[in-house]
Amino acid sequence: MGYHSPDDIALLAHGAKQLGIEVTPEAIETTLCYVDLLIHWNQRINLTAIKDRRQILHAHILDSWTLVPHLTDCHTLLDVGTGPGLPGIPVAIVCPSISVSLVESNGKKTAFLRQCKIDLALGNIHVIEDRVEQCSGDIKYDRIVSRAFSDLTQFVSGTSQLITTGGEWVAMKGMLPYDEIARVHEKVASLRTTQVKVPGLQVERHLVHMTPYSV
Repeated sequence: MGYHSPDDIALLAHGAKQLGIEVTPEAIETTLCYVDLLIHWNQRINLTAIKDRRQILHAHILDSWTLVPHLTDCHTLLDVGTGPGLPGIPVAIVCPSISVSLVESNGKKTAFLRQCKIDLALGNIHVIEDRVEQCSGDIKYDRIVSRAFSDLTQFVSGTSQLITTGGEWVAMKGMLPYDEIARVHEKVASLRTTQVKVPGLQVERHLVHMTPYSV
């Protein structure tokens, strides 16, 4: 969708290197086209409170990419409450071998997601307009991720029918939510946390990894 600043290209390339992930020039171009769409649609519907382009690159794109090193054995990923496609779309762009399903109940936001799928030619994303609790367990996923769920117990209980045996939930958090972790412990077989550094952001970020009990 037009010219992209060399500074923006360099920012994403350098950020990817800091995260230890390989991102092709084509994937960077597609990612910047996604940012173009996000900014354009955000003028009409509320997709993100962040308006500044460079802030979007740091707080949305590079933040989403912190997941990528933890997806080495992932084939199917479900992004719950994806909103404007975060973290699902940035992940799908740089991990074309992963089938990424985006669950969002807001019709205006799913219209945006479907437009992204078309305009960016993302054959590996699938848009589901529904509440995740209403999704049947016919399809199960290796990873279920979210930036949007505020409570770990609700996240796990609302998606337990959708995770594979041996799969993993990954909740993207800021500071470690110790109270939530204490409450969710009995619901999961294992729980561990990873601190992640988002390039260019001086904020605390963690991933909470949880696995289901075997059935």
